[in-house]
Amino acid sequence: MPEFIDFSYPIFDRSNTSEVAMDKAIAACRNVTDVAILRWLFEKYDLSNATEVAVNKALDGAKTVNTNSLQCITRSFEAYNRSSISEAAMNRALAA
Repeated sequence: MPEFIDFSYPIFDRSNTSEVAMDKAIAACRNVTDVAILRWLFEKYDLSNATEVAVNKALDGAKTVNTNSLQCITRSFEAYNRSSISEAAMNRALAA
């Protein structure tokens, strides 16, 4: 949990008071099992979304991705990203 809060708090703090940012970071971390997956998803969504939108989409995606499927999703994203914007590529990769 501390690793997730270290990652997510600064993102939520950009557009919220520090108290609200901490509350959001703590609430969001309840659904995350692997921070590496969340970081990877956030980096992709952050390319075409506002920061807080990107972190929320990454949190939603992290619920469906596990360590075993990350490699497959990474390859799918790379393939779809050649012909789509990053958000559309990620949506297609997660749906595959």
